[in-house]
Amino acid sequence: MFNDELIGRAIERVRTRDLTSDYAHAPLAPMLDRMQAQLTAANVRRVWDHPSYRQVVAAMAAVGLPSETDNGVLNHALRDPLRFVMAIWALGLSLTPGGLTYARFNGMLQTVQAGSRTLTYALFGYLRFLGYIEPAPGGEDRRERRFQPSALLRRALRDHIARGLQGIAAIDPVAGEIGQRVSTEDRVFDEVARQCSDGMLATAMVERYARPSPLNKLNRRRSGSAMLWALLQAAPEVEPWPTAEPFAISVADLARRSGVSRPHYMRMLRDGEAAGLLVLEPNGKVRLSPELREQMNGLIAVNVITFGVTAQIVLEALGRQQAA
Repeated sequence: MFNDELIGRAIERVRTRDLTSDYAHAPLAPMLDRMQAQLTAANVRRVWDHPSYRQVVAAMAAVGLPSETDNGVLNHALRDPLRFVMAIWALGLSLTPGGLTYARFNGMLQTVQAGSRTLTYALFGYLRFLGYIEPAPGGEDRRERRFQPSALLRRALRDHIARGLQGIAAIDPVAGEIGQRVSTEDRVFDEVARQCSDGMLATAMVERYARPSPLNKLNRRRSGSAMLWALLQAAPEVEPWPTAEPFAISVADLARRSGVSRPHYMRMLRDGEAAGLLVLEPNGKVRLSPELREQMNGLIAVNVITFGVTAQIVLEALGRQQAA
């Protein structure tokens, strides 16, 4: 169940600490204040009740699933939520005065307790292996060597972010406007990248104190988010959505749309059943638990709200730049 009091407490615990870190583009407290003001049960309910809610869900699912039109870099990133966040943070760090170095990348991950130094080193090397980042021109000191996002990654993230913002335009027109400008204006894309990086940093800090979501059992795995989006897309178009009634699924089709193997997708379904989040019926149907349906709707609404806050902050920042 969405609980704005629990989120508020978690945000307050983060706010009271010194979070003007070297890894953000601005102090995080104002962003956290805006998150706390907007992430309320009442606002979540307004998103759910919006007449275009299902249209927005369909658009978000299209962005969250690998597609044949996306390049291989982005499709690979979508298979792992952590990898996607790492790519955003690498892009964000490259736009800070200190730039993107291994030391700063490691420092950011240690700040949010995202893993050990060994894991951080492996992730940084993996970003290079995938072609997400490359050495920046100049500087041969390997201890402080600067890196930069590859042109391929910038194009992929640019398209992904633009489609994500435009996807919620029916509920948040400002997000739609910023999404259109991301596609054509470099300075708008860079500003959105800064805010996305800061927002993910703030969110990661808040999650250290918030109650873990039951969805973590499903989406904190390779292609977990894509597999959940595919499952939701299979739910029939009836109200209330997603339906509480059993509905037919094809594991082969869901695995194909998620970009995973059938055994991997089946493992996710069985883990979900073991966690009490769904029931696999003997006739090839699946029944989603009330908790899973509420958690998924809550996650979608929170994404719409946070995208909207990000778009508004970007619009204000662009206005200040123009006035300067």
